[in-house]
Amino acid sequence: MAINHSESTGQANIANLNTATQQTHIHIDLNKTFYSITATELHIIEEGSSSIWKDVTLTGLGIGIPCCVNSFIEFQKINAFNSEIFWNGLIGGICSVVAFIFGIIWLISSNPCKELITEIKQRPLYIV
Repeated sequence: MAINHSESTGQANIANLNTATQQTHIHIDLNKTFYSITATELHIIEEGSSSIWKDVTLTGLGIGIPCCVNSFIEFQKINAFNSEIFWNGLIGGICSVVAFIFGIIWLISSNPCKELITEIKQRPLYIV
């Protein structure tokens, strides 16, 4: 590797230095697998991964369970039924039922996505 020096200044020529020292590194993961999918399959996978049903289920559980527990504990403390216990129980019950229903819909709607991914993985592999 020869580096040319400029006679007048005694400094190295930067262009020659860069050319002499540059290297190309290509990192290849030999265990990586590439799958070919259609636009329709990609759309199904996108719809399956961003589900509103999951969000409603988790929100319903996050509101329903604490309200039901609070209602039960308050009823045990005072051993009487009042408006606070009623509203906590009502909201907790409604949220829990909504979470249960939307949870079932979430599980049903995620199955096509899982089946599609399994189908894509079972396709013959392409050697690049």
